[in-house]
Amino acid sequence: MGIIRSFFFWVVIIIAAIFAVGNRTSIIVELWPLPFVLETQVGLAVLLSVSIGIIIGMLFKKTSKIIKKYPRDDQLLKNTAENLSQDPSFSVLRKTERANKV
Repeated sequence: MGIIRSFFFWVVIIIAAIFAVGNRTSIIVELWPLPFVLETQVGLAVLLSVSIGIIIGMLFKKTSKIIKKYPRDDQLLKNTAENLSQDPSFSVLRKTERANKV
């Protein structure tokens, strides 16, 4: 499995290098809300944008796995409430509170 992954990694790197060399036209990139202006090559700007998108996608995927791994708070609260309702001391406490309200 590692050989196949390594092969595809190097194929993507070679294709990206060919793309970057083939698109050497200079462009000006303005980061709108910020006062920064960058002059860079088209290939570099595209590769950087794609790389940032892939990293953000991987972060979303990892976050989703972490959220699914741990039980949600509402499920924990439901289980706690069910356990408390079955506890005899809790039911006595509830009856005492109801008697005090009347």
